[in-house]
Amino acid sequence: MKVPPGTKLDDLNWVNDWRKSAPATNNVTRETVEGSRGDLYTVEVWTDGHTKCNCMGFLYRRNCKHVDSLKERV
Repeated sequence: MKVPPGTKLDDLNWVNDWRKSAPATNNVTRETVEGSRGDLYTVEVWTDGHTKCNCMGFLYRRNCKHVDSLKERV
């Protein structure tokens, strides 16, 4: 599918937009994790299975090693 030049992520209509359907915050484990290059990322794992990380890998794949690491500890 071709995307018009200048299109931003916020311009897209996501079918399963986790940003709009995020669960209640009282069911979430949230940690700051240091990445392999020293960058800090905020990782969230909800009890209903939702996950979130602010790294580029999660943005593209909807999963990352930071989320996997927190899931193992929770």
